[in-house]
Amino acid sequence: ATNLYCATGSSGSTTWSAASGGNWATTATGSGTVNFTSGDYAYFYSSVANPASGGVTVNMGSTVSTPGIYGNTYCTADLTFNGNTIGLTGGTVLSGYALIRIQTAHKMTFNSPLTGSVGAYFGYDTPSGGVFVLGGNSTYSGGTIVGAGTVVSQNGTGATGSGVVLVENDPHGYSSAGVLTWNTTTATIGGSVTVGGASGLIAILGPAGGLASLHIGGSLTFNSYSEPIFSLSTSSGGSNDKVAVTSSLNGGGVQVGISCGTTLDTSSDYVLFTSGGVTGNFSSTPIWTATTPQYAGQYTIITSGSEVHLHFTPIAITVTAA
Repeated sequence: ATNLYCATGSSGSTTWSAASGGNWATTATGSGTVNFTSGDYAYFYSSVANPASGGVTVNMGSTVSTPGIYGNTYCTADLTFNGNTIGLTGGTVLSGYALIRIQTAHKMTFNSPLTGSVGAYFGYDTPSGGVFVLGGNSTYSGGTIVGAGTVVSQNGTGATGSGVVLVENDPHGYSSAGVLTWNTTTATIGGSVTVGGASGLIAILGPAGGLASLHIGGSLTFNSYSEPIFSLSTSSGGSNDKVAVTSSLNGGGVQVGISCGTTLDTSSDYVLFTSGGVTGNFSSTPIWTATTPQYAGQYTIITSGSEVHLHFTPIAITVTAA
């Protein structure tokens, strides 16, 4: 495989096709313009390219196969991939995974489906501001690792393919952990999800800004150094985040983060998780990640059957009459 560098993009769009277009350079300095060959690594951009400041649309002129899609240090704009499928092949960084990363605090949006028999590894030298939006109905089957940056599910059926999803600290050794969230009310992850970082590196699920349920087709497990975060409105019946798990839910004793305003509902519970069965509880004490609400000390995280709630307990009043 050869490292190829995108040599165009200043107009706000470029074309990525196999063996056509000539939009690629063989060096980071922009020399040796060539066609892209399936199996090469795709770097956006070369040092002489000037990507449009408002973002660049990458039009998939034909199906390509690649072990790596890199937004390198020259990538100073958001990238949106539209059109034909992108086939993922195994790379050299992590066996069995194609590497997708961005080294700047920008966004990669994949409206093109990702296919292949390997997994997708998001992260590796990706800053916390790096974002990967998965909008295509992808079918890759090797699983997903979110090791750094934020992966956003924007598809109702197959954003992360058919395998398991691991949200963890970057397995290649960088000091960061991943975030998995969603930005549509129909967001669905087909496989099981495990969330867990390392000491000082907290892997996160959410928040989605009150967009209702994330649907998980398998189980959901929280290991040490992980945190689910829910955006909640002033009403338990309003626009609130929720995670619906088809199979088992294991809270692992971790704390639940709550992002809210100064007022929360005191009349009924917020349902945070539904599941096929809770096998491990969460810590009863929530973390207030934005504003500490009124009566904060009277809210606890409880398990109610196969659900997990944020529950309000009124202070008991004792009256003595003479």
